[in-house]
Amino acid sequence: MKKHIFSFLIMLALLYVPVSCDMLEEPPAGKDTPGEKEKEPPPEKMYYTLRLVDDDSEVIGIGNGSRALTDDLAKASHDFFEVVFYYNGTAASAPPDPRPVVGHRIARATWNIGETPAINGVYGRYKGDPSLNYSDADPSVPYNSVRSPAGGTGSALLFVGTKADKTLLAVGELTSSTLESGAEGGKIITPNTESVTFEVTALRAGARFTAQIANSAFFTSYGAGSASNLPGNVSQGNTTIDDDVFIHYIGKKKFPLYMLNRPAPQGTNNTTRGAYTFNIVSGNFTTKYAGDNGGIILAGGFNCELRNPRYIITDGLYQYSSIFPQDLRLGTAVMSNNIQPINYIDGSYSNIAYFQNPVLFQFVTTNSPDGAIFALVFETMVYNLTPRPTTSDSSLPVKWRISTGAGTKWLDLDDGLDREGGAILLGSGNVQSWLAPYSWMPD
Repeated sequence: MKKHIFSFLIMLALLYVPVSCDMLEEPPAGKDTPGEKEKEPPPEKMYYTLRLVDDDSEVIGIGNGSRALTDDLAKASHDFFEVVFYYNGTAASAPPDPRPVVGHRIARATWNIGETPAINGVYGRYKGDPSLNYSDADPSVPYNSVRSPAGGTGSALLFVGTKADKTLLAVGELTSSTLESGAEGGKIITPNTESVTFEVTALRAGARFTAQIANSAFFTSYGAGSASNLPGNVSQGNTTIDDDVFIHYIGKKKFPLYMLNRPAPQGTNNTTRGAYTFNIVSGNFTTKYAGDNGGIILAGGFNCELRNPRYIITDGLYQYSSIFPQDLRLGTAVMSNNIQPINYIDGSYSNIAYFQNPVLFQFVTTNSPDGAIFALVFETMVYNLTPRPTTSDSSLPVKWRISTGAGTKWLDLDDGLDREGGAILLGSGNVQSWLAPYSWMPD
């Protein structure tokens, strides 16, 4: 039987470069902040060819049309890709069509930057035996969505991230297809589909200084006072940021510090709620990809903790605070959603949960002395579109992580400007009193 080759074109429209918590958005004009850098131009769009075959035969034909991403994107760690096509079949074909009942059909492929990927088993592409005039061919299948597909429809979703720790840095949707005749085929995969195009938009997030709070990913309920234990009180208006905090007296490097409630004399409440919202450069990440029946599935496993604040000096060397109390017992942080345990998904896949955006927190400072500071770090594990194994070979899906940064950067403080780290700086009580002995020092 003739081997049918399907070229698969992926358009990467990565507008800016995420390397940590402050992803892909330059700070807006406003109050001057330390270490401000000149805005760099966005990289050009990039193209990759993904080839799809009808069976497990070798991939043949033209090579990759683009060797790698630009230097800027490579430095940002975009070096690993996973594409998933998920068809949710529900009904048998009408007689005398010989095709069997089609249930869930999962096709996926992974590849590294610079490689020519191959994928097989995308439902809707198989032509069958040409001598039968395609009577046993797959029907045309719409892949309109990036969310969990309804019965009789398909979804397609592309993840882009880091190979080392599978940090999700960008997401992509199918935008168009081309038939063998050269005609436009929309988002429908047919036996005559020759190529499809994915457009990718990168995640953005990050802390901000006071003047830039409208673009911050993180808000708290600090200003709500004694009622701040209610999730509904998390808002921009209730968030208080001290934008004049330096954690080490040498160099006086400043970070945006988000204030937390603390018992008397500051007040009667020791609880503060927080919410960290991930966004994308183009579109609405929450409504398009997250939430119930979204395309991002909780894979099980998460981490949330308070750490001693640090920032990197050079490779392998970090600066910790020489001013503020350093004791991990000073406060507690609880992540309130996206906290499914490992291996929570059963064999029937009837109990899957979806990534919720924003990520919610509760902070308690009962044992925190006046002026204590903390660094909040968190991560949660997710799947692309479905936890089901690949139909053709029963291979398992990739387990990705959503966090404020990749590599070890997620443990370094987010400085609100340079995208150097992902950890959020938190403080309680009269933080400025600890800085008073060093206020005479020049910046």
